[in-house]
Amino acid sequence: MAEVLTREGVADLLHRRRAVKTGGSYPFKYHEDHPDAPIPRVYVSIRGKPKGSLTDKDLERIGHHMASIYRRKNPPPFDLVAPLPDAGTPLGEAFRDVWPTPVGLLRLKKVTEGDRRRIIPSTDDPYRRGMRVVIADDLCSTSATKVEGILAVRELGLVIVGGIMAASYRLGGEEEILQRFGVKLDYSFTVSWLLGYYLTKKWVTKAHKAQAEQSMRRLSNYMADHRAS
Repeated sequence: MAEVLTREGVADLLHRRRAVKTGGSYPFKYHEDHPDAPIPRVYVSIRGKPKGSLTDKDLERIGHHMASIYRRKNPPPFDLVAPLPDAGTPLGEAFRDVWPTPVGLLRLKKVTEGDRRRIIPSTDDPYRRGMRVVIADDLCSTSATKVEGILAVRELGLVIVGGIMAASYRLGGEEEILQRFGVKLDYSFTVSWLLGYYLTKKWVTKAHKAQAEQSMRRLSNYMADHRAS
């Protein structure tokens, strides 16, 4: 196996693949239901083609990096990794492949039933009620997909003991998940850290970094107000 990437290595990889954008407006799916919400001025894509720019090998290396980060957290024992579809799937598969103890894989998929979207198992991956699960995903922007995934896993009678992502926008989603479900979501780096690192490399301007961080603060405050209402 190739040397495991550091978080700086992941940041460099995302830059080479032009997977991070600043200087424009980049709405989330959240904005479809909340069109008046502040729009982020930064976009991070940890996805393979055609939706993203990363290769299969890139995603594998990022998944291995996520496993190395999660090991440092001294996590509780777990039996299964459940990647959240679709972006989390290759990352979770790579995570499972390098975990130092044998763990299973619970693959999931999104389905639409009327006007409701759900996440359900996508294969006959073996599991038993009471098994302990770690969810894996690319990043946390809003908490919507995480909520859907946690509910889906719990409906199967499984116990979620943690979660791991590559990056977080830090918009309050992790705190919401911890308060609502008691599940701690870990991650390698924040988008703010990424912007600061890119500034040292002169890959973003001070103006674009400031615009991005201001937009994320405004969106975080907006989302907090709407969760409270």
